[in-house]
Amino acid sequence: MIANRYRVAAAGVAITFLLSACGHDTRTRYADDLVDITDHSAINYFNVHWSKDTAVLTIWGREFKDVRGREPCYLKIPGRQMILFVTGRNFDGGQAVVHLADISTRKIIDIPAYDSGIGSSIGEPKEGWFERISKVDGDQIVVEAACIGRHYEYFITLSPPRFLREEGDVEGPPDGKLHHHIYEDGKIPR
Repeated sequence: MIANRYRVAAAGVAITFLLSACGHDTRTRYADDLVDITDHSAINYFNVHWSKDTAVLTIWGREFKDVRGREPCYLKIPGRQMILFVTGRNFDGGQAVVHLADISTRKIIDIPAYDSGIGSSIGEPKEGWFERISKVDGDQIVVEAACIGRHYEYFITLSPPRFLREEGDVEGPPDGKLHHHIYEDGKIPR
């Protein structure tokens, strides 16, 4: 009985040690007069596969984890005092959230975009890769993106705030031809 207590205690100490054997690092990746982008890293020394990096966008004291894109990680919306940025892990469906920040009121609207890839190519420096606001018509915003033989458009309305759809043309499997898809509300059809 006493031996079992020692085993349980030793196991508890080992688990605590393994979980706390991490190094943490935070570094500023980008900063301007509106946002700061920091990388938060947790390095597990015993199993690097348990390590994780998180990009965080901070605006007006609010932190948004898993920001998509590259510096500055946001798009200015022409004709409005607003910026658009997106959070959500790219590798796990149903995570995208579009954030519209009104610079004059400091109000931020969060709009679920679910399975959409919006935001992934913001600030991308590679030739032929981009994400930009292509049209603002009243309360309608259209974001256009391109990367590696793919072209996307994302449709957002401000009244009421909603992600309308993602439309994309993708060359790919199974036949190598161009395929057109539409994700209503940003959701992959099931």
